[in-house]
Amino acid sequence: MLHFRAGSQVWQLITLLSVVGKFPFRSLGLLGNERVLKALVSKLSPPQTIRNPQTETEMTCRILTVTGKGDSKTVRLYKAALPILDWLHPEAYWYYMEAFWNHRFPGDSAHRERNHRVSEAVMLYMRAGVETRPYLLSHLQNEGRFSVIPEGSSFYLARDIKKIGQTEMNKTMFTRMVGAIFSHGNCYAVYNTRAAAMKWSGMGEFKVLHNLAEENMGLVHQVIKDKVHGYGQWGFYTYDDLFQIGCIGLCKAAAADKGGTFSTYAYRLI
Repeated sequence: MLHFRAGSQVWQLITLLSVVGKFPFRSLGLLGNERVLKALVSKLSPPQTIRNPQTETEMTCRILTVTGKGDSKTVRLYKAALPILDWLHPEAYWYYMEAFWNHRFPGDSAHRERNHRVSEAVMLYMRAGVETRPYLLSHLQNEGRFSVIPEGSSFYLARDIKKIGQTEMNKTMFTRMVGAIFSHGNCYAVYNTRAAAMKWSGMGEFKVLHNLAEENMGLVHQVIKDKVHGYGQWGFYTYDDLFQIGCIGLCKAAAADKGGTFSTYAYRLI
């Protein structure tokens, strides 16, 4: 018989799956000793009796199921074991069912791979002591300041962030994002980096600066149009030269941005 104690490896694994739905078998080492974790998954795959010592309740069934082969091999909760989520938190089961379409996992290999990378990120933050459980986090809203993010670090998944507001947000942006971390009064975007290392500059993320500059490329053309009148004023420079110089100014503006109207500030630097 297994005991479902807070902090145990069984508890950690089920807590993780309550947030991410499924986890890549190849990455179990992120949770701890890879050999021990793989043995635990194997133990939880056939019918098993598990006991909650706090409530003195028991459950006998398969807890986990493993699907796929190779890098596609995935660990997730067995459907009959979903009531175990109530042992974590009263809202854990309902969050899981809404987030994962009543325990359905549609999508092709690209969708699965993205889910795997998101799962790995959540695991790393969880192990670092960042609160990742959506059902324990402050409710996100954008209509007023009704509550303050706790002092401790919190991680919100992109799928939960994009539900804020009345209109559906840009899907492409949330395909690139894993989520956002609120920590020490600041918010940091976390991106789906695939196999690439993320670059950092000061307190900001390189990807954020890149997006800020990328979205304002039209401003460079506008400055050239406003300030350069006629071919003769280009001197030794071609239009492409001027555009490149303007882009350097745009990047400097993005790196130095401290809020306010970005286009007004960037216009002067360009």
